Amino acid sequence: MLDSVYTSTNSVFDDAFFRCGGISGTFNQQNQFLNYWIRDCCLTLSKGNVFRFDKGGSIHVQNGSWSAANATSGAIKWFYMPVSNSNNRSAAQLSVDSVRFEPKAANQQVIVNAWGTGSVEFSNCCDLSSIQNASGIEFPLHQYTGQNPWGFGGTMPSVRYVNHQGAGYHQYDGAAGKRGGFTYDGCYFWRGVNGDMANAVSGTAPALRWSSGAPRYSFQRCDNVAQTEAWV
Repeated sequence: MLDSVYTSTNSVFDDAFFRCGGISGTFNQQNQFLNYWIRDCCLTLSKGNVFRFDKGGSIHVQNGSWSAANATSGAIKWFYMPVSNSNNRSAAQLSVDSVRFEPKAANQQVIVNAWGTGSVEFSNCCDLSSIQNASGIEFPLHQYTGQNPWGFGGTMPSVRYVNHQGAGYHQYDGAAGKRGGFTYDGCYFWRGVNGDMANAVSGTAPALRWSSGAPRYSFQRCDNVAQTEAWV
């Protein structure tokens, strides 16, 4: 458990502030370090990864304010999940509740996730502070890469955003999703000072984008995105 942990804005983590899995030996080691609780932390930094879980895990985060020092510091990932071993996909659960994120550049990301199954949920979180830079709507703040661990097509976690306040966009890459997908419920994506409508997946500055394949998705009861879905 990490409770009320603080890092300073000039912190630089060459590997990660906290890492589990793949540190030494084969990737089949350290796959029993599964359960984590992180709450009421102030995790700020200038560069690097904050949490890196090469082996997946059951990770529960509650409350906090996590910020980048400035726009020129360097690349940041608050959650980095490069799972590459199907043996560990049975432990792939991340829940994040009531955390404020403050990325300040396109290479400062809330999450980069390569799970092929499991679940990810952000509830009552906010990364609207990135609009301090007007180009923040073009920041890929949440990035997911589908996998094919069982040989029948693209799979990804069940990803759910509830009451999420966002500024940038969410990126999906990999094979077309046949399992898992994105659900947005009661979310808001900032696209202008007048509360402009955000496009879900097409048009100017859409909230969800992909460069290869296509995810399954659903936008429901969102503040400024019309209800739409492609859930097959």
